[in-house]
Amino acid sequence: MKVVSVSAIFYSNALQAIYRLCRIVFYTRQSLQSFQLYKIIIIIQWIICFLIILPNLLHGDFKYLIDDYHCQVELTDIRNGLLDAVLAYFIPVSISTGCYIYTLRKIRKGKNSLIQTMTHIQQITTRRDVIVLFRICILHGLLIVTVIPSAVILIMYCFTKYSPW
Repeated sequence: MKVVSVSAIFYSNALQAIYRLCRIVFYTRQSLQSFQLYKIIIIIQWIICFLIILPNLLHGDFKYLIDDYHCQVELTDIRNGLLDAVLAYFIPVSISTGCYIYTLRKIRKGKNSLIQTMTHIQQITTRRDVIVLFRICILHGLLIVTVIPSAVILIMYCFTKYSPW
């Protein structure tokens, strides 16, 4: 279930990136900012997070680890490590990164024309959203850094066939 919770964090971060993209870049399209739309997307996000573990269940990859006294997918299983990395990590991080890069490029590229067509209130909310976007980018970077130890252990096991405790 660790994969479900970790993927929920990353997909939630991707959903925040999509929301910021819609608020800053597509501010004229009210349908992309509706509360009902995001309720549906959150439900879909949770369904996706629980379906990510389905390949492990179907292949019977969960093993009882005697030393840890619980069942989990072994960290030394390269196929499952790569599958979990792609489904639970790379897809949502790619979505988040793409949304942030697109938003920042759109703001820098169309700064003058975008600001001239906005009202004063829209300018204030856009500035606030950019500040929040910057802070979310910092948090996004921290989320990316948290996966490095698991990746190092998997790469180390691939080369040395030794997995540290």
